[in-house]
Amino acid sequence: MPVCIPLCSTRKDAECKLLVADLETGQAIATCSLAGSEDDEVKYAAYTPGYVVVLGLLKHVAYVVKCAAGSASLHKTVDLHPYTEPFGCCTVEPTGQVLVSCRSSGSSQSASLVALDPSADFAVSSVCGFEGVQWSGGVSADAHAHWAVCTAFSSGAGWPLGYQPAHTAEGKYGETLSVWNLKERKVVASVELGIEGTSPVATCVLRRPKRVAGYVACCLPTTVFYFADEGEAALRVEKVIDVPAANSDRGRVPGMLTALELSPDDRFLFMSTWLHGDIRQYDVATPNRPILVGRLVVGGFVNGSTYGPSAMALRVDDSKEAPDVTLYVSTCFLKAWNSQYYGSPESPVLRVSVDAHRGGLKLDDAFSAGQPEHLAMSVLCMPDNA
Repeated sequence: MPVCIPLCSTRKDAECKLLVADLETGQAIATCSLAGSEDDEVKYAAYTPGYVVVLGLLKHVAYVVKCAAGSASLHKTVDLHPYTEPFGCCTVEPTGQVLVSCRSSGSSQSASLVALDPSADFAVSSVCGFEGVQWSGGVSADAHAHWAVCTAFSSGAGWPLGYQPAHTAEGKYGETLSVWNLKERKVVASVELGIEGTSPVATCVLRRPKRVAGYVACCLPTTVFYFADEGEAALRVEKVIDVPAANSDRGRVPGMLTALELSPDDRFLFMSTWLHGDIRQYDVATPNRPILVGRLVVGGFVNGSTYGPSAMALRVDDSKEAPDVTLYVSTCFLKAWNSQYYGSPESPVLRVSVDAHRGGLKLDDAFSAGQPEHLAMSVLCMPDNA
């Protein structure tokens, strides 16, 4: 099973790439240039059998890459207009459809959830719209294709320019968490997270309960909220993790929470703080009472490093008597933000071993994946049979 890494070049006018690397060594298996991606920003990827879909955040497209037998080639580029500003995607397991969180560019400027259908060569097969929300963000779906949860990270007017504290007061970052009924194609519940829940960037859902439940990561305040469906179109939300700002030579610096991952058995929650350099592991056996059981510092702006942990992908190898659990971690959040804080011409993907019994994280110093003069924007673990 390889790992797929969307790469952005730090050279002007160079195309972005998708790197397919060996999960044990980090060595490149295949590299695919994404034609037409000059000046784009590729991030977030989803797997559907035989293909990897990568979002082009600035050109408002989805790059569909065919991956088979150790090779990778660009199959097609899907123009997402009139749905703009994609900022999250996930695969709906039973159907293989890829959901993309976007924003409609018409007069309503509403949030939209777009489904790309691999059985129809990745044509847009359905669209859910939500009037009144003008931001796009992360998305995750339940295992039975009944519902999806979307966040409202940004309107797209702020993040491409880098992080500016004033942008929050100017309304360029959202606070909304929404639950979408995929069969009825409509929003069935929505809640405002408030000032402590601005810029919700990622979400993950619990697999065990039949009801809607999970977590949302809020980037700028560095908080995590637990949410659960209470029926009657109501969501209960509760702040369960709050990471305070840290001191640096630039003053107080937020952790900048950029990703969440949940173990398949719903026992452990993982999060990364891009500027603090933290990867954290929480025991969430009681979902709304996380207990910190593992912490690893890998880089971080406040520690003087050239990168920090950003997107994560979790792999569980249960072919052994004791399951082997591993985190793969990219180290660039957004290009402009990377230049603003780190200024590094490249960023690797790291590998972290997880103690799935008592808790604990350990960096694999022998592993590194990436390419010179490229930023590893996110990471995706493909299934064993890919």
